[in-house]
Amino acid sequence: MRHPSLVLALGLAVLGPGSRAAPPDITFLCDEMPDVCTNMCWAAACADPSFGQGLTLDLPVPSEAERRCRLEAAGCGAGRCGNATATTCNAYPFPEARESKGGHVVTRCVPADQQQKQQTDIDLLVERYKARLDPDRRWARVNFGNPGSDGVRFCLGEPCVYDGLQRQAGKRLGGRAVSGAPPVHVYKMQSGMWMSAFHEMEPSGNITRRVGANESPQSDLRTFEEQVNGNKVDMLEDTVAKQVSVEQYRQERDARLRDTV
Repeated sequence: MRHPSLVLALGLAVLGPGSRAAPPDITFLCDEMPDVCTNMCWAAACADPSFGQGLTLDLPVPSEAERRCRLEAAGCGAGRCGNATATTCNAYPFPEARESKGGHVVTRCVPADQQQKQQTDIDLLVERYKARLDPDRRWARVNFGNPGSDGVRFCLGEPCVYDGLQRQAGKRLGGRAVSGAPPVHVYKMQSGMWMSAFHEMEPSGNITRRVGANESPQSDLRTFEEQVNGNKVDMLEDTVAKQVSVEQYRQERDARLRDTV
């Protein structure tokens, strides 16, 4: 079920004047959807085939019937996640992406509220593409904000050790363990947010994203409002401040956690 909830986890660089980012980006804030990010990062880094750098939107967007067909083909049919209303089947690539038609979609059962946040993010991305971009430019890079948050796995290049909860093309992965850490790039943004990606960004690269639910106002960054489904969304333009190694990121994160105790 699709929801217009605006508890977003979205970062976009799909802007008009003032945006310097190309190609466009969507940045999911993993502290707000750890299980969904775990599924996306497994699909990006660990799946076979994987979907590492970005996705191509289908425009016009698939109908509800086509979305259901793609989800069922991915293994998100009735019974995938039991009968609990609080749990639903997350699919990546999501059904609005052209890559979801390839038969290799990765799925995981996730809390329904996280799924709602991701779906709202996707809906907003689609609307911005339809309104502001050449219809032939449909590819967007995918980034992961706050990738070291509690409950998030595989977004920082961790070894792809199968946890038994992912399925690809509707099939369990046989408990296999994939050794080695997939390449990942970690950035500290001017706002203070940390971000990981399976692609490289340019120094001082720009993204535009939603202000996170736990963020303080940023007086030194350009902020503005977007209207989505009749609701106002606070957005900001963010910039890469520096690139660090995964180990450096973990050291800084752990130091911050110690300071808050």
